[in-house]
Amino acid sequence: MATRVFLWIVLAALSLAAASGIFVIVSGNRLPWNVVGTLLSVGLFGLTSLGASVVYFRGVWTLAMRVAWVVSIGGLTLYTAAIWAPSNRTQDWVFNVMWLTAIWAVALPHLGLLALTRFEGAWRGGRIGALVTVLGLAVSLSVHVFQHNNAHWQLTAVLGILAGLATIGLPIAQKLYGLSRQPPGLESTPAEVWLRCPRCEKEQTVSAGKAKCSGCGLRIELKVEEPRCGGCGYLLYKLASPQCPECGRGVPGVPV
Repeated sequence: MATRVFLWIVLAALSLAAASGIFVIVSGNRLPWNVVGTLLSVGLFGLTSLGASVVYFRGVWTLAMRVAWVVSIGGLTLYTAAIWAPSNRTQDWVFNVMWLTAIWAVALPHLGLLALTRFEGAWRGGRIGALVTVLGLAVSLSVHVFQHNNAHWQLTAVLGILAGLATIGLPIAQKLYGLSRQPPGLESTPAEVWLRCPRCEKEQTVSAGKAKCSGCGLRIELKVEEPRCGGCGYLLYKLASPQCPECGRGVPGVPV
């Protein structure tokens, strides 16, 4: 019950922020800057909370995702308080903490989403490299909050490019990995069923799909349902794991 309420709150917050933005664009009305800032904060930290929820309920990096929730809620509180408070009352260290919460509220769910991918052998090195790159970018941005120099910005920019490449490339690599590792003989063969025609009573073997009785021409349609992943369509015959081996999606009915 608590989980459902939390997710509904996150979706409601995101919907409110999106609806407000659409209203401003369509109507041409200008909202006060503190209202706009609050809506942007709600949208940002709502997305980070939702990303953390997706990872958490897949059973991956659960402790880190709990930290991400705390950071997101704390970040939303800090940003909202700073937006509505008089500017001369906000100390520099508060701004530094605000930057840190924003960085890690985004980085932790980002890492968790990348961690949902599953590889073995040589493919695993690419996954580890992607995670290390994104983590390095978050650390580099955190250091830059307190130290400002051009050399450090160059490192951050390089890590940012590599992190973007990893974010796009890792899901593609997951798909290629799944296509390359399907065991031989796993794909299903055309199903055949022995039956007696209800019209002419002729016994015969009928293949799956549309067919006709070889005796009287009665139209017959045979449908066979196979256990396949709802995310990628991977055949789950004799699956022993609670997750799809190709995309990592949870499979209902398979014990953990």
